[in-house]
Amino acid sequence: MAHNWTTPDDLDLTLLTVEELRDVYVFYLRAAEYGAGKVETVRQLEIAGPITPLEWIAAVKAITVKCDRCTNGIYCWGAIVNGRPTHSGECFRCKGKSYQNMSDFRRNRSYDKHAIQRAFTC
Repeated sequence: MAHNWTTPDDLDLTLLTVEELRDVYVFYLRAAEYGAGKVETVRQLEIAGPITPLEWIAAVKAITVKCDRCTNGIYCWGAIVNGRPTHSGECFRCKGKSYQNMSDFRRNRSYDKHAIQRAFTC
């Protein structure tokens, strides 16, 4: 399981061995399970029906879910005054798309790890 990459985004997957492709798949699978949850990840992979290792990687990278933190890409917080939120802005979790994809899963996982470490080092 030793590989010499930190992110497989720039790798030419057609040149990798089956073992290396498995490592790449696990990399994306962990991100998908973090963002979409294990049940939804499995459901979408079953629908995609991949066969070859490259198809499995493409299928896991194509997983998307509706963002549960915002409404139509707008995140609101604070008090509601006269039916309107006092604060709102573009949702960080989905970048205002109202759904999350692989890049969002990976960004959110990194940010959450950073935020947790920052919270416990006060």
